[in-house]
Amino acid sequence: MATARTEAQTRVQAAERAAADQLSEMRRTVEEAEIKVRAAGQQAADTISAQTRADAEKDAAERAALRDQATTERLGEELAEVRKQHREDMAALRAELTQERTAIAAERTAHTEQVAALLLATVQQGTSPTEAPAPQGHRSRTKGG
Repeated sequence: MATARTEAQTRVQAAERAAADQLSEMRRTVEEAEIKVRAAGQQAADTISAQTRADAEKDAAERAALRDQATTERLGEELAEVRKQHREDMAALRAELTQERTAIAAERTAHTEQVAALLLATVQQGTSPTEAPAPQGHRSRTKGG
């Protein structure tokens, strides 16, 4: 009987060792699985973070593009206004120049008529142009005068 008891104890001890070995193997398997789960979780978090950053960068780029478009449109409107003002200014300057040319032409015509009248008067009086009286507002051409 003692031998049966010893054999039973040996079988129980062997079974306990086998159970302990199985338990240790299961713990290692669980630990490896936990490591893999943590790694997968970290990878998922990194992927989500990268995607979030990419989305934020894309949104920022879209906002910048919209701002650039708005700025371009505003500058285009300002350029159109400047061009319109330039055309108006140039038209005013052309009108002013035309008036100046007309006034100069009128002065030339009046001066030419005065000179013609003086020459005619001189010819009719038989005197030389240097002896003729000077027109009003002008100095005489005679010596000492």
